[in-house]
Amino acid sequence: MSNPFVTKIALCAFLAILPVAAVYGTAYSIDLTNPSASVTVNGAQFNYDNISSGSGSYTDMFRIHANSTQEGYNYDGASAAPFDQVGGVGVPHQLVTGLPVVTIGGTQYIRLNFDANNSSGLVLTDFRMYVNNSGTPVYVNSTGSLSSLGTLIYDFNAGGANTLTMTAFKSGSGTDDMTINIPVSLVFGQNFNWSTATAYFYAKFTSADGGFEEFAIDKSQPTTISSLLPEARPIWGGAGMVALALGGMVVARRRRQAASETSETKVLPV
Repeated sequence: MSNPFVTKIALCAFLAILPVAAVYGTAYSIDLTNPSASVTVNGAQFNYDNISSGSGSYTDMFRIHANSTQEGYNYDGASAAPFDQVGGVGVPHQLVTGLPVVTIGGTQYIRLNFDANNSSGLVLTDFRMYVNNSGTPVYVNSTGSLSSLGTLIYDFNAGGANTLTMTAFKSGSGTDDMTINIPVSLVFGQNFNWSTATAYFYAKFTSADGGFEEFAIDKSQPTTISSLLPEARPIWGGAGMVALALGGMVVARRRRQAASETSETKVLPV
């Protein structure tokens, strides 16, 4: 027979560990010289990539650069660049509807491209996606104010302080190192104004020792969020044609019935 006192001690010890696990999260690593490298964190996939960042369809979104710790997000307003963002970017103000979508293993993802400029050991400690309905640039310069960017769509650290260490990079520059793929399902089912909804991506790294890190979108992808919106989907499939035909039959029948009733109306003598 088990000792009730020992059982209570064991239960208390287990419960005491849970908050610690939630605080420290999970340490992930990815070798970005391995084409099959892939890590999934809170539903988002971080995958090896080798697309040319010099391509005309490859559009810079934002760059960040600082020694050791660096952070930033895509901002293009009149205020001074926030955090460690540096200039030379293409379209940091990105409407959600224009985000490229890819399918991996039967699931659709929003794709963001990442080009590292580091010797080795760069560590991603935070990554988030927000959506803001205002359509105008939102400026924040402290992590405590990031909620002002809008609705939090994806949180790298949900449930714990995760880390992703990039253990190796391809030599040279001019090609991506990684793609960040966020499930498309996270942006649907919410009350967004698709004509103005803007996507904000925030990232933070430690162990930075090289040039700027760059985020971009590959606009050569044929599918975007816009093409997935309900109002953009065609209704003239097989079911749509059947519904249209049935509707036409009902209207025609009602018209014939109305005409018949009119012809059968008799004028009574005065």
